Formats: sequence, structure tokens, C-alpha cells
Amino acid sequence: MAKPITWKNLTAHPSPGWLATYDAVAFLLERVNFFGRDLTILATGPLTNLATAIKLDTAATQQVGSLVIIGGALANKNTDEFNLSADQEATEIVLKAGLNTVLIPFEALQKMNNPLVWFKIQGMTTDHAKFYASVIDDQRAQGNGEAADGLFDQLGALYVLNPGLFRTEQRKVHVNFSQNCMGRIVQDPAGSPVTVVTDLDVDGVNNLLLERLS
Repeated sequence: MAKPITWKNLTAHPSPGWLATYDAVAFLLERVNFFGRDLTILATGPLTNLATAIKLDTAATQQVGSLVIIGGALANKNTDEFNLSADQEATEIVLKAGLNTVLIPFEALQKMNNPLVWFKIQGMTTDHAKFYASVIDDQRAQGNGEAADGLFDQLGALYVLNPGLFRTEQRKVHVNFSQNCMGRIVQDPAGSPVTVVTDLDVDGVNNLLLERLS
């Protein structure tokens, strides 16, 4: 059984059962080899497993249709973003792998803050809505004030469902891991080519979220 992960006094509880024991890298390579260009990978945490898969079978992973990464920050201020910083070597391996990569930075989530949407979700009775609300409540109870803006991971799923609701730019970037800049996405002519989400249709994305949770 996998153990809970604690970071900044917040605790993430892994799923029980086969999800806790399945070889994630083997599963990933199995899916890559089966689906090839039809596969979209949505990465909502550190990139350790994906980087390991790339090292084990670079040719296969380069056939992935799309890689959507939730992580990083664009703001020119102190940053400490967990997803890209937790395994810095893995982040560099993945970005340099030449995949069709989309980065969704933390600033995209901050545009989603809408108390009315959160109120509507709390009033829903579907299992998906209840689970969504319970995760936010758990994070807020642990002192994570940013959870009130919604779940960062939701944007990746919503992007995959409807990329047309998001504004993107093609950029060459590297990720800064220096003090006070952990996880900052920096434009760099010599960096890795990626697609960066820079803006979004807030109403359209919120409506899609409510639709899927209902």
C-alpha cells in the first residue's frame, strides 16, 4: 500500500487497491505502444514516471500524440511550484524529449476563481461533484488557501476535452530551479519548444466544468 505524501504540511492520500501497486511505467509504455499517435498523456504531478518511460523506450514515447502538463508558473516573482520542481531531472528529461507538449501554468488556474461556480458545485449531488468538492474541502482544511480557486488538475482535463477554450502560444522555454524561482517557466531561444496556455475563456471553461460534474 502506498503511503500518503506530505508537502508543505499538506497530505495527499493515494488511491487504494491496484492503483497503489501497479507498475506505472510499464502501464504507460503499454498504452504508448498500443495507442501511439492517438494517445494523449495528462500529467498532473511530478514527471518521474514519464521521464523513466522516456529513458526506457525513447522511440516509443516520441510517438505520443500529445502531452499535457499541469505545472509551472509564468509570473516574474517568487515561485515554488511543486509539480515541475519535485523531480527536476525528470522535468528536464521530459521537456527535452521533443514531445508535442502543452504546459498549463498556475496563472491559468488563478483566472478561474469564481465563488458562484463553487457554490453551484457544492449544491450538486452527483458522485463526481461530491468528490470534487471533498478534495477542495480537504485541502482548505489543511490550510491550502489556493484550493478555493478550484483544482489545478481540472484545467488539464478541461483542456483535453476542449482545447478551443484556451489561448496558447508556441514558445521555447526552460524551467528555472534556482532559489525563489522553483518551477518558473522562462522563455529561452535555446530552450525546449512547447505550447504554453496563456489565457482562457473563463465562462466557457467554468461551464464545461459544471457540465462534466453534473
